[in-house]
This record gives sequence, structure tokens and C-alpha cells, in this order.
Amino acid sequence: MADWVAAIAATVAAFIVCWQSWETRRSANASRDAARTANEALDLTRQLAADAVRTRLDADMPNVSVHVSALVDARPIVGSSMSQPREEVPPDAVFRLPKDGATYFSLLARAAVINDSDRHVEVNLHYLPRGAAEPTYRTMFMPPGASELVDFEICRMVADWVKGEPGLRVGGTTYYAVFGASHRSSPRSWCVTAAA
Repeated sequence: MADWVAAIAATVAAFIVCWQSWETRRSANASRDAARTANEALDLTRQLAADAVRTRLDADMPNVSVHVSALVDARPIVGSSMSQPREEVPPDAVFRLPKDGATYFSLLARAAVINDSDRHVEVNLHYLPRGAAEPTYRTMFMPPGASELVDFEICRMVADWVKGEPGLRVGGTTYYAVFGASHRSSPRSWCVTAAA
């Protein structure tokens, strides 16, 4: 009889251990699901916080626009290099490749920089002035509603114009002119770029 009692006790103990294991597994699965839900909520909270920061920065950002007009001067100039004197091209000039491929060919364009915001902004220009050998850096302080016209030169070798070489490449994007703007009354800086 003692053997029967021991066998029944062992069976009950084994059943209890199996039941505890099943409950432990169920609890672990519930904990895993809760952790996954908490991580998803954390990711959503981070995205919402980042969107809130972007919205706040967009609201604080000055509204500076850059409009590039058509070519200002229809008389292009040419030269053997940007540092050498250049001369106007006659209307009937013919360029032959590859002989004239290294000749610099320049056109003058105009950009209007407009401060559409309600605050003063500092605009930093980096451009090539007409006939210059090197780009110029210029800073303008613009009150609200102010606008400024900037004439700049687009200078490329004839071979680059023919093959369609556009301009300055930055991170896969091509720019002829790069403009930067920052608040005058704030230590934070903002950058505005525009293609000419």
C-alpha cells in the first residue's frame, strides 16, 4: 500500500511541476509581449518627440527665399583659365571640340534673396562675381521684408557645358550657388540652399 501512496504522490508532484512549467511559460510569453508593446510605444514616443522638435524648429526658422532669374547678360565671356583675363565672345563665335574643350565659358545670372520672415536674418553668400578668378564670401544683414539682387557668374569649361556638367556637387545634389542664412538675434544657425 505504501507503494501505491508513493506512486500517487509522485504522479501528483509530476503533474504540479508540469502545471507550474506551463504557467511559467505562459507568464514569460506575456512578459515578452508586454516588453514588445512597451518598445513599440517607446519608438512611437521618440518619433512624436522628434516631430515636435522639427515642428518647433520649422516655426522658429526664418523664411528666406532665393529666386534665380534668367541670364542677365547675354554676352558670355571666355578665357584660358579663371585666373587669366577673359574677353567677350562675339555672337558668331564657334567652339570646336576637343580643341576648345578647356576654354572657360561664363554667363552672368541674377538671384533675388528675399527675407520673407518677421525677423532680421544674416545671409551668407558664396558665389563667383562677374570676371572674378575666385568665389566671394559676402554677409548681408536683412531686415524683415528686405530683398537683395546678387549677380553671379556661372563659369564652366566648354567641354563641361557640352556634356551637361551642371555645377557644384554636395552629397549627390548639384548646386550652382549655395546660400546660408542664420538668425541675427539668435546663436542658432540655419542653412538655406538654392540651385541656380
